Amino acid sequence: MTKVGGKLLFQTMLRGSLTPYSTEDDYHFWKTDIFSDPAFPAAYFIEKNYSNDPTNWFIPNRSGAEAMLRSAGLDIVDHPEHETWVCVPTERMKRDGEYILDLEISGRL
Repeated sequence: MTKVGGKLLFQTMLRGSLTPYSTEDDYHFWKTDIFSDPAFPAAYFIEKNYSNDPTNWFIPNRSGAEAMLRSAGLDIVDHPEHETWVCVPTERMKRDGEYILDLEISGRL
């Protein structure tokens, strides 16, 4: 859930596949071949250090980063650089001009 008022400039390190991936709305429990596709949205867990930096915990592939942005209620409007996106909040996260999160917290949902 997001509360971005205008544009969000998002930058993150990417590793793995740089190929965009169009996900389906749902997958059958036994459909496991998608996880073998390097372009399927994923994030790599770093157990200790990456690049001598212990704060690198998860590093997504491109489709993983883009899926996280969309799942957070953002529409990607530009991809100006390899690891940079420009996003705006989607209207799907609002009802009657107010964020669904605010409606829920205030008990008006």
